[in-house]
Amino acid sequence: MRLFTILDGYIARGYIAHLTLIVSAFWALYVVAELMDLLDDVQQNKVDVRVVVGYFFSHTPEILQLVAPVAFLLATLTILGVLTRRNEITAMKAGGISIYRACLPIFVTSCVSCAVHFGLSEYVVPFANRVAQQYHNTIKGRPTQSVRQLERRWLLGKGGIFYEVTTPDGTPDTLHMLTLYDIDRTSWRLRDWLYANRARWNPQVTTRSKAVGAAP
Repeated sequence: MRLFTILDGYIARGYIAHLTLIVSAFWALYVVAELMDLLDDVQQNKVDVRVVVGYFFSHTPEILQLVAPVAFLLATLTILGVLTRRNEITAMKAGGISIYRACLPIFVTSCVSCAVHFGLSEYVVPFANRVAQQYHNTIKGRPTQSVRQLERRWLLGKGGIFYEVTTPDGTPDTLHMLTLYDIDRTSWRLRDWLYANRARWNPQVTTRSKAVGAAP
């Protein structure tokens, strides 16, 4: 059994072509659906086209990570269906090539694609998501926010309540993307949580509203 034959190259090229087409179609559908959702914010906040393009460009690695498993499956089924419809599988069997040997290029190409997918999810997606989040905040009209782990602002309040806040520069009394976690300090279980897109600090108010929303 020889490896890397002309037949292997033919099947691998067909598999890669169908995989590229399917991934491109899924990416286009995802972008169109999200663009329709963000179109009102783009018009309301008068966002530049370059910001929108930069957002989808930096968001592309995560989109590819989401659609890759389904794309691999559909590409495999598609190339096998095309080979069967053209009676090429029958010709391979008549030439002494089993179906398992014919699927070897698909298996090898899928393994390489999985390795690329793993490297993409580990080394590219986290950094690309940070840039995409900055563009997304600009589209939504939110202030620039810190995205590095060391700059996340966590505060411990009375009664075991943790505050996760993002305070923009120049407006110290306004909190953006405020999240409250009500923790039971005896069992360290989450009792309640509260999220607000924007909140304003009033030092004259001494009473605290109870966080609403059941813990997951």
